[in-house]
Amino acid sequence: MQSRFRFSLASSRLWKALSTSPQSALFLGSDEFSSKVLRNVHLRKIFPSIKVVCPSSGQRVHNKKVANKFRRDAKELNLPTIDWKGNDSLLLDVENIDLAIVASFGHKLSKSLIEKFPYGIINIHPSLLPRWRGAAPLQHTIMSGDTKTGVSLVKIEDEKFDRGRILIQKSIQIDSEVTYAKLRDTLALMGSELLIEIMGNFDWFSANAKTQENQAGTLAKKISKEAGFIDFDDSVLIDRKFRALGHDPGIYVQRNETRIKLTSLSHVPDDETCPECAELTAGESLHRRDWNWIYTKCNKGGLRIEKIQMPFKAPVWAKDFANAYMQRISNQWKSLKFYPIQTYYY
Repeated sequence: MQSRFRFSLASSRLWKALSTSPQSALFLGSDEFSSKVLRNVHLRKIFPSIKVVCPSSGQRVHNKKVANKFRRDAKELNLPTIDWKGNDSLLLDVENIDLAIVASFGHKLSKSLIEKFPYGIINIHPSLLPRWRGAAPLQHTIMSGDTKTGVSLVKIEDEKFDRGRILIQKSIQIDSEVTYAKLRDTLALMGSELLIEIMGNFDWFSANAKTQENQAGTLAKKISKEAGFIDFDDSVLIDRKFRALGHDPGIYVQRNETRIKLTSLSHVPDDETCPECAELTAGESLHRRDWNWIYTKCNKGGLRIEKIQMPFKAPVWAKDFANAYMQRISNQWKSLKFYPIQTYYY
């Protein structure tokens, strides 16, 4: 099911006949969502000229590896890049740019820069604003169990990125097994397609932009490393957290003061567990000789853990982990107890 802002078709056609469109763009991004939007925008040749703003190689960012990949992708497309040095003072000197586009950039822009470009600045935001304003909308969408999300393209009119007037918005239904990577790629493609649509009739979309309902806004806070620590309470919530954060920062538990990363897991309802598993307490785990997974009990439901990573080692299959670390309690069974992380080991 899809929806978007719709206005009078006759009015739209009249605006299109009279409108002009930007010919040059400044693209500000920092991650894989940014890269996928940029690549599609470039391949579709929306703008004859694009310059790309990247976090500088020496700048502190949440994930330097991802930020460097964004820079490499821009260079692979043979697009000129500009280093972001922590503020936008250098960008104020950039000439001959009609429009700026922001996609998962994560840095505030000054009022002077916002007012610099003749066509303004558009933010491509992967949520149905005003829901999930902020740094991590994709992760919070999944962790909250939302069944619908989408993309909003908004005009940046002050220093608050996600509060501007909505130029266009499109929604999609999402299933209960969606992962961060799949949702990111889907919404990045959707965002670039919506930008193409706006560029075909820019003046009309600008004139018909809609103000957000601020009272309905929710905040998608930046994800901390501690967000990946789990407590063995509700396996449904842990499964959501894994699908949202398993890539970064990862999902972690503790055993004998050793932090362990769970790299593949899924939720198991209480009515699908074996009799032996039903008797466990939260965190207790069993492995049966013929299983390719480890079952870990939660207060509600359980987890089927298929791959595990010890510190400074490569991920291993659950059976190999069980052979190396779990205690044999019978010919068929091995056991172990995981704990929530009590100490921050970074």
